[in-house]
Amino acid sequence: MANDVSQLVVHNVVRRRSSRPSYLVRRGDVFFFQIRPRLPKRLAVLKKPAPHRLRLGAVSTRTAQAWALHLADLAEALFARWDRRMEDKMQQDEFDFGDGYARNGDSSPPEASAFLKEMAQLFATALVTVKKEAPPFPALPPRAEHHLAFIREGCALERDIRLGEGTHSPIAANADLLRANLKYRMTAFEEAVNAGAAAFNAMTQTLVSGGLGNGLPQPLGGDVGARQSVPVVSPEIAATPNSPQTITPAPQAAMPAQPAAPARPKSEAPLFSEALAEYLELREGAGAERGAISTARMRAEVFVAVMGDKPIDQYLPFDLQKFVNEAQHLPLAFGKEMPESSTVRAIGPKAAIEINKKENCWERLTRKTMEDGYLPAIKAVINHAVRIHPIHNPFGKMRLIWPKQLRPSATREALDAERLDEVFRIGVASGFIDDALLPALAQTTSRRLGLLAYLRGSDFQTKHGVSIVRIDGVAFDSQKGKWYRVPYKTPDSLNFFVLHELWDDCGLTDWAKAQGDAFIFRQLHACADPADAASKRCGRLLQKAGAIGCNIEVPHALRHGAKDAMVDAAIEGETRRKQMGQSTRVDVHDDYGSNRSLTRAECQQLARLPLMEAIDWSVFKGLDFEAMASKVRKGGRPKKGPSES
Repeated sequence: MANDVSQLVVHNVVRRRSSRPSYLVRRGDVFFFQIRPRLPKRLAVLKKPAPHRLRLGAVSTRTAQAWALHLADLAEALFARWDRRMEDKMQQDEFDFGDGYARNGDSSPPEASAFLKEMAQLFATALVTVKKEAPPFPALPPRAEHHLAFIREGCALERDIRLGEGTHSPIAANADLLRANLKYRMTAFEEAVNAGAAAFNAMTQTLVSGGLGNGLPQPLGGDVGARQSVPVVSPEIAATPNSPQTITPAPQAAMPAQPAAPARPKSEAPLFSEALAEYLELREGAGAERGAISTARMRAEVFVAVMGDKPIDQYLPFDLQKFVNEAQHLPLAFGKEMPESSTVRAIGPKAAIEINKKENCWERLTRKTMEDGYLPAIKAVINHAVRIHPIHNPFGKMRLIWPKQLRPSATREALDAERLDEVFRIGVASGFIDDALLPALAQTTSRRLGLLAYLRGSDFQTKHGVSIVRIDGVAFDSQKGKWYRVPYKTPDSLNFFVLHELWDDCGLTDWAKAQGDAFIFRQLHACADPADAASKRCGRLLQKAGAIGCNIEVPHALRHGAKDAMVDAAIEGETRRKQMGQSTRVDVHDDYGSNRSLTRAECQQLARLPLMEAIDWSVFKGLDFEAMASKVRKGGRPKKGPSES
C-alpha cells in the first residue's frame, strides 16, 4: 500500500482547495494537524479510532494554515483510496467480519490498524516535504531571461509610482516618461532579436555607450536594465530564439552621467512657524488661557527644532514617526518645572535630546505626554493650515509605532489618612486660606483645584436642606471690571455639588455667603493664572507633608481620594459621577428630570458622608477666615533664621 499511496504526496503538496476544512488545532503557540479517521460505514461496528495528531510547531498562522491544507488534501485522498479498497474486498467476500480482534481488545481490525500506522508515517513524510523550501527557479533561455528582467523592472516601476502618488516623488511626476522608456526598450529588444544577431549586438553596444540620440528616452534612474551588462547574443539565438544557448556579456562601458532629479516645485504653503503663529492668534481670539497658549507654543516649537521649519506640504508622513523617535529622549524638565529645567531650556530641545540619548542623564517623557500633549499640538497646527490653504495633510493617515523606551504613565494614588492629616495641619498653620482650605475642600467635594480656586460667595447656596456650590462658567469680576471664564473641563463640571456638613459647623458657609460676588481665595487672583497657582501651592504643601510626588501623590490625587471615600461609604456610581462633575448621560432621556443633577436623597447622603476617623478635622473649627483671606503673601525667598546664617 505504501507504494500506491506515496505517489499522492507530491501531487497533493502543491494542490490547494480553500473550501476544504483546515483540520488545524492550536495549543498555546504550537499548531497541530489533527484528523479523525473516517473508516467505511460498513465497518461501523468497529470502535471509533482515536484522532491522529501531527505537530506542526510554533509557526505563524498563515504558514500553519497552508501546511494543514496540504495535509488535508492528502488525508482525503488516502481515505478515498481506503474506501475503494474496502468496497472491492466486500464485493469479493475477502473481508473477515469476525470479532476475534474485538475479543483481544483491539480497537480496529488488522488491516485498519496497518492502514492507520502507515498513514501516520506518510503524514510525517509529507510534512517534511511541505516544509522544504521551494525548488530553485528553472533555467530559462536567454530571450526569456530578458523578458523576465523587463517584467520585473515594470513591476518595480509601477510600485514606485503607486507609492509616490500624492507626494513630490520624481518617479511619480515622470511616470508617463518612464513607462514610455520601458516600452521603447522592450520593443527595440524584440525587433533586434527578430532581425538577427548582428542587429541585436549593435543595439546592445548602443545601449551601453549611450549613443541613442533623440529617438530613445533616457532613464531617470533606478533602471534595472541600464545598470546591468547587456549580453551579446550568438547567431543561433536569432534563428532559434527559445533555445537555451550561452551568452557572453559585452564589455562594461562607462555609464553616462545620470541627469539630476527635477527640482521640487516651490511650495506656496506657509512655513510651520507661520501656521503656528496664525493658529495661536486664532486661539487667543477665542479666549484660550495663557497657560494653554504657552504650552501649545512650546510643544510645537520642539517639533520645529527637531524636524526643521518647512512649508507644511514639504513634510512627509514618516517625519512624524521620526519626531516621535527623537522626542522620546526629550527631558521631562523641558516642559515641566524641575531643578534641571533652567539647564535643559538653555541648551535647547535638540541639543538636550542628543545629550540625553547618549548619556541618559535626565528623566524622559511618558507616552501619555507624547500622545496626548505633543502630537495633538502639532496636528492642530497642521489641521489649521490645511483648512485655510489648498494643501494636503502630510500626517493624515500616518500610523505611528510607539518606541518601547517611552515610559508608561504613573497611576495616581489617593493619600492615606496620616498624610492627609499632616497636610491639613501644615496648611492651617500657614495662616493662608488657600493652603488651609483648598486641600480639604478637594478631599471632601471631589472637585478639581482649578475650579475651587474660582469660588465666590454668591456660589454658596442651599438646596434640599444642605449647602451646595453652583459655579457659573462665565462670570463678571466686579473688582477688575471684566468678565472671565472659569477653567471648567466639561459642561457637567458646572453642575452643583454638595458641601459636607463639616463646613457648616466650622462657619465657612456663612462667612462665604457674606462675601457676595467677591472671591473666597482672593489672594490667588492676584496671580496671572489662579488655577495654576493653586495647583503649585498645593503641590508644595503635599511635599512638605511627605508625599512621594512622582506624579503619583500629587494635588489631583485628592480627587481620587474623595472618590475612594464615596466608594467606601457605598455611594452609588451615578451619584458619585454627579458629585464629581462627570457625565452620566446615556441618551436624550437622561436630559429630563433629575438625571443630571443630584436628588434630595443623594444630597442628604453626601452631606453626611462619614469622614476619615484617623484625621483630626477639628483643626478647621474656630478659624478666622477673614483674617486668613486677607493675609498677603510676601514675594522672594523666606528669610533665614539665626541658625541658618
